[in-house]
Formats: sequence, C-alpha cells, structure tokens
Amino acid sequence: MDTAWALAQCQLWLSLHERVPVPEEDRQSRRDPKTKFLGSKEERSKLKHRVQFISEAIWEADERRFRRWQPDEPGVRKLIFELEEGFEVREKLGLTDVGPALSADRLHPWVWQAAQPHWESGNHDAAVWAAGINVNTKLKKKAERPDLGESRLVAAAFGTPPPRPRPFKTAALRPSESRSVP
Repeated sequence: MDTAWALAQCQLWLSLHERVPVPEEDRQSRRDPKTKFLGSKEERSKLKHRVQFISEAIWEADERRFRRWQPDEPGVRKLIFELEEGFEVREKLGLTDVGPALSADRLHPWVWQAAQPHWESGNHDAAVWAAGINVNTKLKKKAERPDLGESRLVAAAFGTPPPRPRPFKTAALRPSESRSVP
C-alpha cells in the first residue's frame, strides 16, 4: 500500500469537509446556513469512495467494520492514526498477530481460486486445505498422471527422480591382511 498517498487522501477528505463561514452577502435569507463545506459536493463524493477503499485495505480482517462504514471526521482521523502508527502501537502492546503477510495477488491462480471463499469467510485452515487439493488435482491433470500421490506426482511432473540408494560395498580383506584396531 502506498501509505503516503493514502494519508494524503484522508487529510484531503478532512480539509474538504471543513466548515467555513458563508459571507453575509452570499446568504439569500436568514434561513440559509451560516457555514458550508470547503469542498464541492462532487469533490467530497469522489474522495469519499477513495477513503472507503482505504478503510477496506486497513480493516480488511474486520469485514463488518467497513461494510457499513461511512466516512466521518472521527473515522477518518482513526484511519490516519492507523496509517501513521497503528501497527507500531499494537506491536508495542503485543496485539499483533504473528505470522506471514502475503498478498493474495502474489499467489498462483490455482491456489487463490480454491482458497478465496474459505479465506474470506475466516476459515483459514480450510483455505489452505482447499488450495492444496486444487493444486494437486490440477497437477495430476496437467501431468496426465491421476494414479500418483503428492510426492511421486511432483517428482514425475518436475523430473526430480527420487534418490537411489547406493549399494553398500565392503572391502574384501585377504587373510594375510588383518586389520587390527589400535
């Protein structure tokens, strides 16, 4: 993620939603509002979608949070905090999950196609299992070897023959050559 860009978008959202006074001469009547947003409705709407996407990227593990989330000032300020120092604070408090971080777009399509529905529902064990089964099944089909299991299938598909044990050779000693152990 381009953190600097995401921060700039959030800060721009805050500045466009800043309320500024409407000059008296621009007000038609007393009932007209005394303040207005700094940014136009179009600018604010366009930025709203960007900020929502940023929130999805930040809070991707908590789907309920961003599904109904509409940008407001406290929420955008929290996003800015998350972008600037959220991970560091959680790490110092011991609240981070230990484990590898890997983006789904870096996975082979065979892996992600099978794993995605399970992963998105939070069933990570099933996602790994489904990915393994899918890769195995597709490799069997591609190698045209439905009869082989995982290890032999990989060896057959990628041409890595299993190591052959070398026969044990003993040195034949003549009766006249006795070895004594010192």
